[in-house]
Amino acid sequence: MKIFLTALFFSMLLTLAVSLAHAEEATTSTTRKEPIKNRLDLRPEVKRELVAQLIDTRREKMATRAAALKAKLATFKDARKASASARINDNLAKVNQNRTSKMLEHLSRLSSILSKLEARVEGVKVKDATIDTESAKTAILLARGAIDSATAAATLQLENDYTLTITSESKVKDEATAQRQLLHTDLKNLHDLVVAARQAVAYAISQTAQLGGIKYGQ
Repeated sequence: MKIFLTALFFSMLLTLAVSLAHAEEATTSTTRKEPIKNRLDLRPEVKRELVAQLIDTRREKMATRAAALKAKLATFKDARKASASARINDNLAKVNQNRTSKMLEHLSRLSSILSKLEARVEGVKVKDATIDTESAKTAILLARGAIDSATAAATLQLENDYTLTITSESKVKDEATAQRQLLHTDLKNLHDLVVAARQAVAYAISQTAQLGGIKYGQ
């Protein structure tokens, strides 16, 4: 059991490092992979501050890129291509908002389940102090960390900028495809974090269930 929990703990830390590394903003969307070196701090208050700083930076860059796109589309000789490019750009933003919002809703439900487990464990301890609740508490703690990490990543994902960077009218299709693929990759990475959080909650449920009087999903 200790080996499993230790492995799960370090897995959570690695997942958090990956999610924060993806959050580092570069000068273009394709260079978002640069890691945040020497800035990773696992304290919740530091993570919240880091997220807020990154969001402010992203919003400023998004406004600049949106203005640049509008100006570039105005120079297109093919008005239909310019209109299609604007629709594609808007759709990328909508897909990101919709998919990420749903994942945030799922994480919120997981958090509610975890709160019920915490109350259950505390109740068991109050009724019988001799019952060993450490495994359940540890599993809940790890699950809470996984949810917090996934939520932080999702909050950042909402602010990700997929505005088309058009170098020329002839290359707009290729550049739109590249942004669509980047969005797909980012959402896949976020989904993996949500899955990890769900699995951690499932394990916390199983550990709490061993205390008696609880069913899966409660």
